[in-house]
Amino acid sequence: MFVPTPKTKCRISGEIILHCGTQLADCALTSDFAGVVKFATLFGPKHAIRPTPCLVHAELCLNRRVEPAKALPVPVLKVFIMRLLVPFLLLVLGLSACTTMNTPMRMGPDGKPVPVVYRIGPNDAPRVRQRMQDGINTMRAQNGLPPLTSSLELASAGATHAQDMSFQQRPWHWGSDGSSPILRTQRAGYQGAFIGELISETFETEIETVNAWMIEPETRQVILDPRATDLGVGWHQDENGKLWWAVVLGEAPRNIAMAGR
Repeated sequence: MFVPTPKTKCRISGEIILHCGTQLADCALTSDFAGVVKFATLFGPKHAIRPTPCLVHAELCLNRRVEPAKALPVPVLKVFIMRLLVPFLLLVLGLSACTTMNTPMRMGPDGKPVPVVYRIGPNDAPRVRQRMQDGINTMRAQNGLPPLTSSLELASAGATHAQDMSFQQRPWHWGSDGSSPILRTQRAGYQGAFIGELISETFETEIETVNAWMIEPETRQVILDPRATDLGVGWHQDENGKLWWAVVLGEAPRNIAMAGR
């Protein structure tokens, strides 16, 4: 037990007062409005004592002797600090991750929002092609029709015409060399029958384009044609982000042979 010195007598109560002999920070004393002296957070409320009229700051009554506060060991202090800081840092990081940036929408000269450019990179081709095929097959399934199978020949015919439409800057079914959709599927080496061709000039994604085709009666009829078994997805994107879509549907040769018997 720590015994502070020297001794003095209280002028009011006559009690012997022991001066701590150390600074207030060493004794870690604080006092609240109730007049209870506490050893600040290091020892807890069980060490709180009632002061006499002469007990001020670092002066302790003889019969209420306590040891001065000892500094925490460095490892314990580090753990204590980390326990306080880690939850705070996690909270800050969580709030920053949940915060959304309210970026103002760009407006064009006509007062309408400027379209957000949907870029398709070289590595995105398989995903885009599959999403277009899945979107069309979903529409067919909702109408009780079987799914379509991907055809490399039809995809080649579609990609060729998509690039040609960009060259012509015109969304239509005729090539710059006067070729028809039927002729382009034959040139690509497709052995089946041509069913239809879906084209679009847009800034929209593959899913949005499928939904737009389903709204128009002509293109909807091509998507829901019960004879179709194959499809090929092609597109070309200009530097400004504009997309030229060309999807070709066909009927597989085996189906044609079976129908002729």
